[in-house]
Amino acid sequence: MSHIALTGLAKDYAGSPALRDFSLTIAKGEFVSLLGPSGCGKTTTLRILAGFETASAGEARMGDQDILRLPAHRRRMGVVFQNYALFPHLTAAGNIAFGLKIARRPASEIAATVARMLDLVGLPDKGDHLPAELSGGQQQRIAIARALATDPAMLLLDEPLSALDAVVRVELRDRIREIQSALGITTVFVTHDQEEALAVSDRIVVMRAGVIEQVGTPEDIYLRPATRFVASFIGRMSLIDGIWRNGALSAGDLSLRVATDQPPRDGMGATLLLRPEALRLTDPATSIAGWNSLLARVRASVFQGGMRRLTLEAAGQEFLADLPSDQGTAPRGTELRLNFAPDACRLLPRETEAA
Repeated sequence: MSHIALTGLAKDYAGSPALRDFSLTIAKGEFVSLLGPSGCGKTTTLRILAGFETASAGEARMGDQDILRLPAHRRRMGVVFQNYALFPHLTAAGNIAFGLKIARRPASEIAATVARMLDLVGLPDKGDHLPAELSGGQQQRIAIARALATDPAMLLLDEPLSALDAVVRVELRDRIREIQSALGITTVFVTHDQEEALAVSDRIVVMRAGVIEQVGTPEDIYLRPATRFVASFIGRMSLIDGIWRNGALSAGDLSLRVATDQPPRDGMGATLLLRPEALRLTDPATSIAGWNSLLARVRASVFQGGMRRLTLEAAGQEFLADLPSDQGTAPRGTELRLNFAPDACRLLPRETEAA
C-alpha cells in the first residue's frame, strides 16, 4: 500500500533546475534512501516534503491529499538534521517534550512519552542532561527522539550521521534502522554515503543533477546498476569499454565473454562492469575452466584491513581485484592471472548509459 506518491516534482533556483520531474511512490513503513553526490537534489527533495521549500511543479499525495498545499506544521513530518538543532538551554527531556508542549498535550502524557522516547533511543538516564553534556552521537539520538515524540506520519532524516566519527556513525546507523523497523514508520533518509544507504534501506533512489538515475533494492543497485554513473558511484568497479562482436566484448586485444539475456547488436559499443570481489586471482600458469582468464600485472596494492585492493593491468585494460590479506601480499609488478565467470559481470549497451 502506498503511503506517499510524489509526481513530477521540480524545483528551480533563479532559473537553474535543482530538481527535475522527480516521481516516486513510497510504501507505508518503507525505508527509502535518497543517495547521490552534493548538488544532486536529494536534500531539496526532502525539504520540499518537509515544507521548508516550495516546489516549482508537481505534487506529493498522502492518501487523497496533496501535502504540498499544507503548511509545514500540518504535514506530520518528523525531521532530523545533520547538525542536531537541539535547543541548548533545554535538557534532553525538554527537547523531546518541546513539540508535545506546543501541541498542548497533557503533562502526564508528555512525561510518559519522553520516558518512552529516551528508552527507545537507548538513553534512559540522560533526560536531565543539557546538549553540551552529551556526545555527538547522544545528541543525535535525542534529536531522533524529539522527531518521533509527536507521532509523525513520516520520518525525514537529512544526513543525520555525517557529523559523527566512524564508529559512532555505524552504531547510530544500526540503531536508526532498528527503531524504524520497530515503529514501522515510513522513512526518507538523505545521504551521500553508499555504505549507509546499502546497510539501512529497503530501496535506494540514486540521484544525479536533479534527476533519478535508478531506483531499486540495495542488491539491485549494487549488483545490477542501470547506468555507468550508478556503477561508478556505488562502490568500485572495473569498467571496460569495447565493441560487442560474435557474443563477446572486444576491448583492444581482449575478447571477454559475458552471460547476458539481452546482448547488444554486433558492432555496438558496450561497457563491461565487474566488481572487485568477482575476480579470482591465481598464479600465471593456472586458469579456471569456463571463465575469462587473463594474464595481468599488479600496478598498485592498497592494504584495507582484511583485504588488499589490487589495481591490475591486462592487455592495456585496468581491473580492480580484492585479495584477502591472509593470502599474502602482491607487490607492484607481480604477475598473476585474473579470472572471472561470464555471469559475474554485467554489460551496459553504450546507448543506455547516462551522458
